[in-house]
Amino acid sequence: MGKANVSLLNDAGYDFATFGNNEGITLAHEDLLHLYDNAAFEVVCANMQGEQLPAWLHASVIRTSKSGIKIGVLGLTAPFNDYYDLLGWHMDTPWEALAAHLPALRQEVDIVVLLSHLGISEDREIARRFPEIDVIIGGHTHHLLKTGEYENNAVITAAGKYCTHIGEVILTWDHERKKLVKKEAYATDITDHKIDVEAEKRIINLEKMANEKLQKKISSP
Repeated sequence: MGKANVSLLNDAGYDFATFGNNEGITLAHEDLLHLYDNAAFEVVCANMQGEQLPAWLHASVIRTSKSGIKIGVLGLTAPFNDYYDLLGWHMDTPWEALAAHLPALRQEVDIVVLLSHLGISEDREIARRFPEIDVIIGGHTHHLLKTGEYENNAVITAAGKYCTHIGEVILTWDHERKKLVKKEAYATDITDHKIDVEAEKRIINLEKMANEKLQKKISSP
């Protein structure tokens, strides 16, 4: 029910994540409610609604760099409410969520990063409408932007799928002027890199555990 993936993200040392429609509209209400209970990273999604929200959920989080720069990270997921409503959840539109959360966050931080599981078209429109956002890290449509894409005040980036590329965003901050002076985004092909042996072992063990669980008989002919 997705918890093996959470353990892999823990091992990889992730700091933040948002969730997508795969887990959002596939898992039962109780399974999604507890999916990230043991996550060692922050899960951000500003447009998730429900009578009982998960304990792991944050609309946004703020982190301060070693040099004192405050970075606000918020997340948005695709509002497939034909399915979410049946599961006891509801996702506000991206525009509603950003209008509700972005102004206050922008007042508190120097840099705003959006983790988007909305798709490239929505990412571009958000950048056009909300100049307060500096970086959009995109997903959902699995697009690959090798050198980023610049729209309004934001750099939009995404690293494709199947882990063929790894993304990097470089932000240059002028401490005297107290502002961002340069934004860069790159996606680097890593298909020729050696396989991480420890990660491969973990995946093999997790697959073994999953297969053992799937052997359990739930009905008889």
